[in-house]
Amino acid sequence: MLTRISRKEGSSMELTAQELNKFIKEKINPRVQGDGGEVSFVSLEGQVLTVKVQGECSRCPLTSGCFKDWMVQEIDKVWKKQLTVKIIVKKPYFWDK
Repeated sequence: MLTRISRKEGSSMELTAQELNKFIKEKINPRVQGDGGEVSFVSLEGQVLTVKVQGECSRCPLTSGCFKDWMVQEIDKVWKKQLTVKIIVKKPYFWDK
C-alpha cells in the first residue's frame, strides 16, 4: 500500500516528522474517528511516511483505496514534496480467530 504525496508551492510549513504527526492528529484522525477508526503517525524515514490504522479502518476494504487516496489529497493540500505513503493495518488478535 504505497502512494505518493506532494506539498503545494508557497506553503510555509516544513515537511518534518513533527509537522506530519501534528497534521495527522489534527486533520486526518478526527475525520475517521467518527466511523470508529484511528490513524496514527509511525515514522518519516527519508521519503517514506508510515501511518498505522486501527479500529474499523483496519478491517475496512476502502483503507487501501478511497481512504488512502483521501488522506493523500489532504496532505497534498499542504505539502509539495514527493513521499511514499505506507499504511500498516493493526488488527486485533481476536479478528483472526
